Amino acid sequence: MALILKGFQAFAIALALLAVTSNGVRAASSRFSPPAPQLEGLTRQTRLDAAPRIHLVVELQPKDPSLDALAASILDPASSSHRATLSKAAFDARFGRSQGEIDGLATWMHVHGAENVYASSNRLVVGGDFTLDQAGRALRTVFALYLAGPRRVIAPTTPLTIPVDGIRAVRGTISAFTPRLADTPTLPNDFRGAWFLPTRFREAYDAVENGGAGMRIALIEDASDAMRAGDVAAFLAADGAPPGASGARVSERVIVAPSSDAGCGRDDRGQEATIDVDAALTLAPGANVDVRYDQVCLRGSEGTLALQRALDDANAPNVIVFPFTVGPTYDAVATDWGPTSIPYLEAAVRGI
Repeated sequence: MALILKGFQAFAIALALLAVTSNGVRAASSRFSPPAPQLEGLTRQTRLDAAPRIHLVVELQPKDPSLDALAASILDPASSSHRATLSKAAFDARFGRSQGEIDGLATWMHVHGAENVYASSNRLVVGGDFTLDQAGRALRTVFALYLAGPRRVIAPTTPLTIPVDGIRAVRGTISAFTPRLADTPTLPNDFRGAWFLPTRFREAYDAVENGGAGMRIALIEDASDAMRAGDVAAFLAADGAPPGASGARVSERVIVAPSSDAGCGRDDRGQEATIDVDAALTLAPGANVDVRYDQVCLRGSEGTLALQRALDDANAPNVIVFPFTVGPTYDAVATDWGPTSIPYLEAAVRGI
């Protein structure tokens, strides 16, 4: 019965894809070339095995092309638009593409076997996890291994085919090929997040007592390395703990489960996530802290979907703490790595 149901689901998805084609969403496909400078100095070696997985994200050009300029002006203290932020509803209405386009991209990913497919509520971002073989068939390309000394990079050998017009960026198709965390020896380490004493934290951050009341802080952490509640409890029980801080206002959620292919290249045993929680409780002891476990270290991930999922929450955070460095890209940086990510621009425009 399970096999029959799966077959029926696949057939239904195929019909949906045909429907997308018939209404014109799929009819106009795009050819997109990832930033070529990323492969400068690298030598193509061979086609890769189909087993490795990558995290692929497609970003659409906003309906209103002024998004980059608006984000820059809102962030600029010298601008008359400084802090003149938009609501989520206003952002989606002004910049989002059609629902049919984003649904068509999500269906296309499902049809080609992607897992953890996610389409943003702003109708600009869709992504999922593929094997290289699946991604190659979906994008109508072949992936190869490129080398330069110790550097090992996965990259497509031809431009990518995407079933919609107006592509802003395709992220994840050029990515470093690093050993899985499970294949690397565990370093001896008995360091615990609770070693940071509250008084020292408060002095280092120049923390304001009882700050953050009514605020929500979203901490995006890698799903493979959860915080240790016992360490947070020890931190709050130590001398000089932030007045008003409480572990009862710290919640944990698994947004995307950990993958055997993911890992941040270390075994922290909850240290980074724990210290992030300690820092949040120190700076904003009255805030609610939402610890979100997501796949931020999957090969090819730039954290785009993890950040987008936090922005899409019905109960929007006031602050998002992200494990990657994110920001605007200009000039040579944009040429080498692509344009500023849509979620970063949305966060800036919404004042998060």
